Amino acid sequence: MISTYRLSNGAVLPSLCVGTNRMDRQLLDAVIPAAINAGFRFFDSAQAYGNEGLVGAALRGAMEASGLTRSEVFITTKVDNSKQIGRDMRKELDRSLQQLQMDYVDLWLQHWPYPDYFIDNFRQMADLLASGRVKSIGLANPRIRHLQELYDTTGLLPQVIQIELHPFRQVPELLSFCKMHKIQVAAYSPLCFMIDRLKHSPLLVELGCKYGKSVGQIVLRWHVQRGVLPVFRSEKATRFAENAKIFDFVLDEDDMNRIATLDEDYKFIPESLHCPGY
Repeated sequence: MISTYRLSNGAVLPSLCVGTNRMDRQLLDAVIPAAINAGFRFFDSAQAYGNEGLVGAALRGAMEASGLTRSEVFITTKVDNSKQIGRDMRKELDRSLQQLQMDYVDLWLQHWPYPDYFIDNFRQMADLLASGRVKSIGLANPRIRHLQELYDTTGLLPQVIQIELHPFRQVPELLSFCKMHKIQVAAYSPLCFMIDRLKHSPLLVELGCKYGKSVGQIVLRWHVQRGVLPVFRSEKATRFAENAKIFDFVLDEDDMNRIATLDEDYKFIPESLHCPGY
């Protein structure tokens, strides 16, 4: 069974999440039921992905087929940078809920801490928590300076941040800051897109043999043992059953420390492509 994390506001989220970036209707109609059948209940979407409506439709169909209620399924969405400049977060929440055809989202993020906009917009997001149409809020892609500026200006901090995080990019200072301030860290690209040097890493392959697991399972387990929430994406239906099976073993402390040596602050997705002035 997939474990859970309790956020600073008391909300509970599953400790593994399925990403939906770059997925069309055909793919979502295959992936989401496969994920639900494998035990996944948490799905990540965003305005920028251009498929919120498709995600919502696929989820509703899969929920009906499996007998799940809305309270048993969790959904994240994110405000796009192009919408942040409008400085109207209520409008953007309405827009996303209409696309998803849902009454609320479990986690609502700004996709980037957009300079000159993210602080006021986050304050608006915090005000909307009382509406019940969003359960928790956060930021994607922040650095420590963004979180510190947000706190110094508003006294607010996100319940969750989502960042690129994998064995080649471990950002220990940011994780320490979040632990100190009770901010849950979620990792996108948690498997670094399974690039060859991760897939064939001698250390990770060795650990896979030691524990009788795949490299992907070793890395996902490493994330969870660090208290991180991996948001992984897969187009293969068979991968979901495999990725759910990471709760029947524990990496020992020495192996966790060995994985830490892989850190080289490598970022697969450059910030400059998405957020000018970041």
